[in-house]
Amino acid sequence: MGFTLKLTNRSRHGLKKLPSTLELADDATIESTKKQIARLTGTSDFNRIGIFDPVSKKTIKDRNALIRDQEPVMKHGEIIIKALGTFFASQSIIFPV
Repeated sequence: MGFTLKLTNRSRHGLKKLPSTLELADDATIESTKKQIARLTGTSDFNRIGIFDPVSKKTIKDRNALIRDQEPVMKHGEIIIKALGTFFASQSIIFPV
């Protein structure tokens, strides 16, 4: 089976091609949901996508947690999506000496 959640964009510039709803499997985790959203929006790195609680507006940090176990998400039928920006590898950042 599965369930459908509404997606709300909270990025400053917005995620392009973000669908209004997302169909998820019953065993969907935070990480698998981020991968699915990245694939739909054309984002190369799923770690650049943040999933936020619709009530507290705070990020859901446990990437192995099941979406269906997140009570505020299931109660409101919504998750908030935000593009977190570009990440740089520590080797590419040059520090002045």
